[in-house]
Amino acid sequence: MEKDLEVLLKYYDYPEFIRRSIHSSNLMERMNKQIRLRIKIIGSLPSEESAMKN
Repeated sequence: MEKDLEVLLKYYDYPEFIRRSIHSSNLMERMNKQIRLRIKIIGSLPSEESAMKN
């Protein structure tokens, strides 16, 4: 995947209104889902200290 990263990210070169109509492969969908999941987790933990609290 790393060697083809430029090809995978080519999707983001298109304007958003076009990206909505592009049907992507399962690999692209899975990658986008993982990115959204990680961003959501990062946003819920504003600092390292809050991540360490039980």
